[in-house]
Amino acid sequence: MIFFVAGLTALALAVAFRVRVPKRVPGETHGDTATSAISAGNISQYASLFRDWRFAVFALLTVLFSFTYNGFVAFAPLYLTQEAGLSEAAAGLLYSVLFLASLVQLVTGDLSDRLGKLPIIVFLLGLASIALIAFISLTDSAGPVVLGATLVAVGIGSHGFRPVRGAYLMAVIPDDVAGGGLGVVRTLLMAAGAVSPAIVGTLSEVVGFQPAFGVLAASIIAATVLSVFLWVLE
Repeated sequence: MIFFVAGLTALALAVAFRVRVPKRVPGETHGDTATSAISAGNISQYASLFRDWRFAVFALLTVLFSFTYNGFVAFAPLYLTQEAGLSEAAAGLLYSVLFLASLVQLVTGDLSDRLGKLPIIVFLLGLASIALIAFISLTDSAGPVVLGATLVAVGIGSHGFRPVRGAYLMAVIPDDVAGGGLGVVRTLLMAAGAVSPAIVGTLSEVVGFQPAFGVLAASIIAATVLSVFLWVLE
């Protein structure tokens, strides 16, 4: 229950930040509120972005990814100690390797420019999906080295996806609403990232960690399927 309450609190803070901060930019006067606040026309314009099926599908894809990633990184150390039986030191070391894999972003962005964004996205999400399934499946039988290898693969797929995600969004969002469109997507990602740990935490208490992580695997598999769909119909 504590995880659920924490998730709802984080989500409320994210929404409050999104709503209030644009209205309190330094230097604005009270009389400028009408011009700085998001009007109904702006909201309608941003909502119309979802009429573009490519944007709508990719937005859903990124939300599913964010749900998996945030839930995974929130509980990976605890999962390693409780389910895999590793020591806290070993779990901490493997957890640090997961973030060390973020260096792959230096490569994946360049590759997407050379080979195309969607092929790289499909590969990276597919890699993260397979690695996460392997991580869950091998929990009871594999040692730290094998589990560490699967964590590295999850990290490569997850971190490598980020710069390509941004590049693809910039390509599908019209220039005149680029900032607001990205803001909409970022808000959705913040919401998914806020509720994910709450859901995983609650499930882990009710049915156990492995089924909870299975939900995360299903989420990123769905994201991978959507990326294949976009690639095929491109």
